[in-house]
Amino acid sequence: MRLSFRLVEALVAAAMLAATGSWLAPRWSTAGEPVDALLTSRLASLQRRIERFHEANGGRWPDFAARGWGTLTDRGTLIGGGFIETAPLNPAFPGPDKASIEVAERAGVRGSPHAAWVWNVPECHLYASGFDERLGLGTGRPVD
Repeated sequence: MRLSFRLVEALVAAAMLAATGSWLAPRWSTAGEPVDALLTSRLASLQRRIERFHEANGGRWPDFAARGWGTLTDRGTLIGGGFIETAPLNPAFPGPDKASIEVAERAGVRGSPHAAWVWNVPECHLYASGFDERLGLGTGRPVD
C-alpha cells in the first residue's frame, strides 16, 4: 500500500512538472530575442499599419502632431481606428517616454533626443530614435 501511494505521488508530481514546463517553454524561447530584431519587426509592422490607415482614410496620413497615436474614442487615429491596440514602445530610445512621437518636417530626420519615434512627413515614414534602421541595430544615441 505504501509503495503504491508513493508511485501515485511521483506520477502527480511528474504531471505537474510537465504542465508547468509546457506553460513556461514558449515564454523562455523568446526571452533571449535581441531587442534589435524585435524593433526591426515592430517598425515594419507599424509602417504597414500606417500605410493601411492611409489607404482606409482616403489618402490621409495619421495626424501625429495633433493626435499622437490616438485614443480608443478617436476613430481618426491609429488606436481609435483599430490599426494598433496601444501606443508602441521603442526599447532602443534612451529617454523615459518610450511611446512618445515627434513629427519631422524635413527629409532625412530619423531620430530625436526628445521622442522615441519620429514620423517623417516628407518621407511618409516612421523611424525609431536610437535605432539605425539600415543596419538593424540599436545605437544607444537618441538621434541617428
